[in-house]
Amino acid sequence: MTISIVRDDEKLVYEDGESKIFYRRIPDTKIAFFQKKFTKRGKPDWGLITKAILEYIVTGWEKVKDGSKNIPFDTELVVQLPGDVTSELLELSGANDDARRERKVKN
Repeated sequence: MTISIVRDDEKLVYEDGESKIFYRRIPDTKIAFFQKKFTKRGKPDWGLITKAILEYIVTGWEKVKDGSKNIPFDTELVVQLPGDVTSELLELSGANDDARRERKVKN
């Protein structure tokens, strides 16, 4: 296995038809930060954690449409991408590792 550094300025491309979504991988430390931030009384809010992760990993897009109209990139709109696309982006970014969900959040 090759080890590679996760960089904040990383720009990877997910393509689906004409659409391109630019994303980056997410380091374990960032996932831990979001888990801690959105855990109250020992209960993680996976909806908010996933939203924060998606907003972090998706850095832009081209030719994402609403009907026939191209939509400009906005981090607030990332959660409105189709579920199969967000699932794939979470997996490609390294955020969907089941072992990470099992990790305890340290307060």
